Amino acid sequence: MKKEYRIKKNEEIAKIVLNKQKVKSDYFFIYYKKSETTTRVAISVSKKIGNSVKRNHAKRIIREIIRPHLNKFSPADLVVVVKKDFSDVDFEKIKNDMFHCLNTIERKLYK
Repeated sequence: MKKEYRIKKNEEIAKIVLNKQKVKSDYFFIYYKKSETTTRVAISVSKKIGNSVKRNHAKRIIREIIRPHLNKFSPADLVVVVKKDFSDVDFEKIKNDMFHCLNTIERKLYK
């Protein structure tokens, strides 16, 4: 994912999380905040998920699902927090769940 689509600074992530707008899923939480420029994403995976290989695999899956659709959605800052149940699930289930959450965010932000 290109740098312009990433959120790296802890202060920015904290502002989004403290905004307290979130969508829950079976496999992750997505905290969101309306943005003026582009859609940016931060992905957080806890050490409870497993070793570094499993955590990086979870991040790659989330990035691959979101990357092709970054410009299709209205601008927002997203923080994806992966839950513990994530590692045992099929890719298609995660993809459908992610699209459902992103569509919910779209409806809530831009009614």
